[in-house]
Amino acid sequence: MAHYAKIDSNNIVISVHVVKDSDENGSEENAITFLTSIHGDITPSYWKKTSYNTHSGSHYLIDSEGIKTLNSDQSNSLRKNFASKGFTYDESRDAFIIPRPMKCNLAIQHHSWVLDENKCCYVPPIEWPNESHPNDYEINGEPTICSWDEHKQRMVGQLVSGGSAEGQPRPSDDQVTLYVWVPETATWIDSGFTFGQFLAMDYTGD
Repeated sequence: MAHYAKIDSNNIVISVHVVKDSDENGSEENAITFLTSIHGDITPSYWKKTSYNTHSGSHYLIDSEGIKTLNSDQSNSLRKNFASKGFTYDESRDAFIIPRPMKCNLAIQHHSWVLDENKCCYVPPIEWPNESHPNDYEINGEPTICSWDEHKQRMVGQLVSGGSAEGQPRPSDDQVTLYVWVPETATWIDSGFTFGQFLAMDYTGD
């Protein structure tokens, strides 16, 4: 199977369509001809192939258990990222760019994040605690979820368990400790706030 992104005149991905290998028949041009036979002439929109296993500029292999490993052969890496609705296609980079992220409970973009030219995605001004797996790390030996605090330009984290004992229900966000990542010492510290308070903060000035 191959995947093709339908892109509007503003270079924004509208949708992604699956094309059989037999219909692609070895070339992007054949696939576009096939898609045109089904959807008609979509001008000024257009089609671009996208790779399901390409993310952040690299191609990955996925085994039967869903475990992802970096492919030693990067020749199949295509256009930096697998396209999704809302992504931007940049012709000069020949790449799909992931949208700038937003704060989880407010429509506030992370304006401090900058475009990583190698990955064609936006990254924070400081490195994630675990650069290779931004959502795979621990606080005091416990699995942790990380978020970005745009207002104070810092990484914040909460324990997946919320601090509850094994087998006990997770407490409400207003009872979950919010930790702050200190890159200079590579440590997490208690912020003095709960995760619920962090979510409630109104950063409309950003």
